[in-house]
Amino acid sequence: MAGHWIEWEKGLVRKPEVIRIARTMGVSVLHAAAACMLVWEWAEDVSDNGMIPGVMPSDVSLAAGVPGIGEAMVSAGWLLEIDEAIVLPNWERHNGEPSK
Repeated sequence: MAGHWIEWEKGLVRKPEVIRIARTMGVSVLHAAAACMLVWEWAEDVSDNGMIPGVMPSDVSLAAGVPGIGEAMVSAGWLLEIDEAIVLPNWERHNGEPSK
């Protein structure tokens, strides 16, 4: 696991995926970006490789404490459902020790 911080990418709130997540959830882009950060923070705690077995999008929402964020991130392509697991694409680029 990475430690006590995660990356906030410049321009996160302006990314098309965050705009799509905000629209899907009916929230501001700031709320959507912060909700994504909560998901990524949780994922850092429970995964070394970006795969979280036995979890579905609604479980991600529960873990982050933000209703609908897991489902919205799937619809934006920032979470994938593969073989009864959640996968965070491009994990190695944004998460874990190598990204730091």
